[in-house]
Amino acid sequence: MKILQVIDSLPTGGGARFVVDFVLELNNKGIQSDVLLLDGQETDFYKELKKSKVCTIHALTIGNRWNYRNIKKLIPYFLQYDLVHVHIFPASYFVAFAKIFSKSKTPVVFTEHNSQNRRAKNKLFRYVEKFIYSQFEMVVCLTEDVKAFVKKNLKIQNHKLSVIENGINLQKINDALPYDRDKWGYMKEDKLLLMSARFEPQKDHDTMIAAFKFLPYNFKLILAGEGSTWSHYKELVNKENLEGRVAFIGNRQDIFNIMKMVDYNVLSSHFEGFSLSALEGLAAGKPFIASNVSGLNFIKNYGLLFEKGNAEQLAKLILELNEQEEWYKETVNKCLLLSKEFSISKMTNQYIDIYKRITSK
Repeated sequence: MKILQVIDSLPTGGGARFVVDFVLELNNKGIQSDVLLLDGQETDFYKELKKSKVCTIHALTIGNRWNYRNIKKLIPYFLQYDLVHVHIFPASYFVAFAKIFSKSKTPVVFTEHNSQNRRAKNKLFRYVEKFIYSQFEMVVCLTEDVKAFVKKNLKIQNHKLSVIENGINLQKINDALPYDRDKWGYMKEDKLLLMSARFEPQKDHDTMIAAFKFLPYNFKLILAGEGSTWSHYKELVNKENLEGRVAFIGNRQDIFNIMKMVDYNVLSSHFEGFSLSALEGLAAGKPFIASNVSGLNFIKNYGLLFEKGNAEQLAKLILELNEQEEWYKETVNKCLLLSKEFSISKMTNQYIDIYKRITSK
């Protein structure tokens, strides 16, 4: 069985991390899986996959994922693979149209990575979305909430919907060693928080930064990631005179070492599909704290949840954890326990079952 994974590109982010780890695990399990990128810029994830030498990476363009000619370029690949698995918009549109124009019977699987889809809610684009989704043999949703959203807004038949929760490479996280915080310029008495997330409107960096109005000066924040809102939050930190307490470290390939160095891992977000960053935070051996929104509230009774946008409540949770050593340790153990349910191996086996079921028809 030959599988082609199609995604726009491999920037730093959950979708790209998903595809890279997934492809490595598929090939490890004996399922030949290659990758096709609309935009083949050599990002860190691209280099990681290339270095593994387990798959072929096809690139249709460099720096232009929106080129309509990509549809025509995609067509020959339907003849080379038994199944095409596509991720993220606009790759979903390019693959759907390529399938139509190729008149290929090669089945297409689509993974819906997010719980919000503005096109599906738009009266005009909803019909376009329905047409695109009709080209997919199976739509895999990361949670039951995502499945409910797709059913309600796009009227996809139930037999074309599956739920497979994300998984992570637990061994890679377990093997990572915490960095020496002294070498990062932090004092012994400093309490470190990390938020690892793309700087995009979906993420709620406002609440994360606002929480520092309620925290003592020895609490410091590390923000990992890049994106369109990075400059805005850099200016906000300067405006609030938090330069000495907030560090912007960009995209990092060593994020697990940093997650283990800090005292708390936090993800403040407006909405999520099923956050890989959350799973990684759970497995890092530190308390994980997140917004109480779909895609993150699965940590209830294990990690800690705060009301979306409530910076004061977030700060209060952090202070209470800091003051109660036993609760801190208990939360760490619960987070580690929950993380073990989301292995990359378990997730991949579920996808393989779908692949086999579809290709055997």
